Amino acid sequence: MPNIILELNAHKENIFEFTNEIVKYLRQRKCQVFSSDFEIAKDKNFLLDEKKIADTDYILTFGGDGTLLYAARKYAKFDKPIFGINFGHLGFLTGAEKKNVFLAINNLLSKHYTIEKRSMLQLKNNVALNDICIGKSFEARLICFDLFVNNDFVGNYKADGLIVSTPTGSTAYNLSAGGPIIKPTLPVFVLTPICPHTLYSRPIIISDNDEIKISIKSKFDNVKIIFDGQKNLPAENDIIIKRSNFSAKIIKIESLSFFDVLREKFMK
Repeated sequence: MPNIILELNAHKENIFEFTNEIVKYLRQRKCQVFSSDFEIAKDKNFLLDEKKIADTDYILTFGGDGTLLYAARKYAKFDKPIFGINFGHLGFLTGAEKKNVFLAINNLLSKHYTIEKRSMLQLKNNVALNDICIGKSFEARLICFDLFVNNDFVGNYKADGLIVSTPTGSTAYNLSAGGPIIKPTLPVFVLTPICPHTLYSRPIIISDNDEIKISIKSKFDNVKIIFDGQKNLPAENDIIIKRSNFSAKIIKIESLSFFDVLREKFMK
């Protein structure tokens, strides 16, 4: 009897009606279903606690890539596989489209899937699956910062910020900022300056065993540390980023390669 947690984007159209249908279907398949969302968890049996999370077999997300990223951070320490159902436009990380959800769930419950382990970034007690971005508010001046890798000085930058990206996040903000596309299973990170005020600044690929330090030299009242484009914290003088001990376990139902998905999502 699989235990399943549902995470959903409440802003998607008809999400609750659709998710309730999924709940009924999962219960028919003898699954126990839990959620922290009030609309789904009106029945107290749905409500989550740490023991239920620890005993969970799968986390299902209903939304887009953002919902999956949120779940990856939220449940990182529990090391649970995540399967995303796409209600959005791109759905690069999700494993199935809304129209194929019942077939996908049948494959999931029949264990016809693979799991891809994706490296995550860590800054103190915070993790990110896509990227950690050092960014400025709209009205702020350029950020001046020194960049170090394993305490080796890389250079001084004047830019709108810096993206520290995992391979998973290479097709997100990193790509928009001119960074390279990286195969998700490679053990690397990429450092991509945002709108640098120099001619020589280019993205740098490093080992995922390396430690990154960003030393802010300008006033950092308007500088933010942003996790997966969703959560932000105020900046500090020295920002230390490294690979997390946690990783995201992404479930893949379809036998599409990374390059198949790349063509499907970006090259139409």
